[in-house]
Amino acid sequence: MKAYLISIFITVILISLTRLVLPKGKISAAATGVLSFAMIFCFLKPIGSLSFGEFFPEKTEEESLEMENLEAFNRYVDRNLEAYYASAFKETLKKDDLICEKVNVEICDKKIVKTEIYLSNPVIDEKYEHININVITDYVAKLLGLEREVLTVYG
Repeated sequence: MKAYLISIFITVILISLTRLVLPKGKISAAATGVLSFAMIFCFLKPIGSLSFGEFFPEKTEEESLEMENLEAFNRYVDRNLEAYYASAFKETLKKDDLICEKVNVEICDKKIVKTEIYLSNPVIDEKYEHININVITDYVAKLLGLEREVLTVYG
C-alpha cells in the first residue's frame, strides 16, 4: 500500500513539474497526456495485479522442469538429425561419384538451416570451362533435394 501511494504521489509531482518546466504548446500537452496515462495505470495497479494472476498463473517448478527437459530433448534430436543427414548426404554423393571429405549440417527446429559440403578435388576436364563451383553447388543441391540458399559446397 505504501508503494502504491508513493507511485501516485510521484506521478502527480511529475505532471506538475512538466507543466511548469515545458513551454505551453504541443509538447507540453503531449507530455502531460503521457504522464496522465501513467497516473491512470498507477490507480489501476491494484486491480490489475489481482486480475492478471488468474489469466497468467505462475509456472510451477514441475512445469519449468518439464520445459527444460523438452528443450534438452529437442537439442538432442537436432544433433542426431545432423549426424543422420551428414551420413546420408555422404552416401548419396558417393553413389554419384562425388567424394566428400566432410559434411556439416546445422538443424534448428527440425529444419536444415545450413549445409556445408567439402568435396575432394573434383576433376573437371578443361573442355568444360563453364563448370565452376556454382554449377557444382546447383547440381549437388538438386541431387540432395536441398534449397540452394542453405547449401555451400567447397571443392
